[in-house]
Amino acid sequence: INYLGNPGSIGADFIEYMIVDKFTAPETHKKYLSEKPIYLPNCYQPNDDQRRIPETNTTRKDFGLPE
Repeated sequence: INYLGNPGSIGADFIEYMIVDKFTAPETHKKYLSEKPIYLPNCYQPNDDQRRIPETNTTRKDFGLPE
């Protein structure tokens, strides 16, 4: 199974499936894939766009680590 490494077809006969979404592998492109697509309902790449950026800057020294 091909997942998260390369968003396109690998073309290798030993990889049977590829985890995709409608953005990385639209239905119209299925004929170009050597793998059988497994479609996820949204986006195949899990990104966290809700993660807050801390207001304070920390350094390695703050944690007892060498600079």
